[in-house]
Amino acid sequence: MPEIRSALFRQLAVCCLGLSALALPVLAQERLPFRQGPSGAALDGAVYVKPGALLLATFDTNQDFQITEAEIEAGARQTFKIADADQDGFMSPLEQREWASRIGSDADVIANPTTFPSALPAQVTEDEFVFGLQTFAQRFETPVSDNSEETEILIRNFTFEPERTRPVEDNVKDDIERLRRPVISDRRQTNGMR
Repeated sequence: MPEIRSALFRQLAVCCLGLSALALPVLAQERLPFRQGPSGAALDGAVYVKPGALLLATFDTNQDFQITEAEIEAGARQTFKIADADQDGFMSPLEQREWASRIGSDADVIANPTTFPSALPAQVTEDEFVFGLQTFAQRFETPVSDNSEETEILIRNFTFEPERTRPVEDNVKDDIERLRRPVISDRRQTNGMR
């Protein structure tokens, strides 16, 4: 019996050491800010897509990088057929959330029920869906020229660059200074001391 207990204790000790080895990289993480993508490429000049813009980009059927009212209406009507999963002519909030998650916008403006105003609660018709997407598309409109009131929706308006928090030349000096400073923490073994 004591031999079985000591064998179980050894197995438990090995498991604990294995789990602590898995936690070690977290404790010994680098203190420099993250500046590289998964492939190791620098993120300087990274461009992000605005919420809901990818859906509108799929409406550009003639691929001229400009989306017209007719393309929005045709694309919205076709999209409604996909979003209305049970094909009853109404999109319920559950169908909207499921459709938004399928297109990668489950936490986006497309998943928000107020994007598509409806006359009946929890039932968005095809015309209301089209109207909601047309209204949403107005966020991306820009004037054709300085003196014109005519607007256009260009795909280049679907992206933005994040603001830099500090100039590039300060990065190296600040990062070296961060390495020199000790880490102050209540957690045990954060910087190898205690």
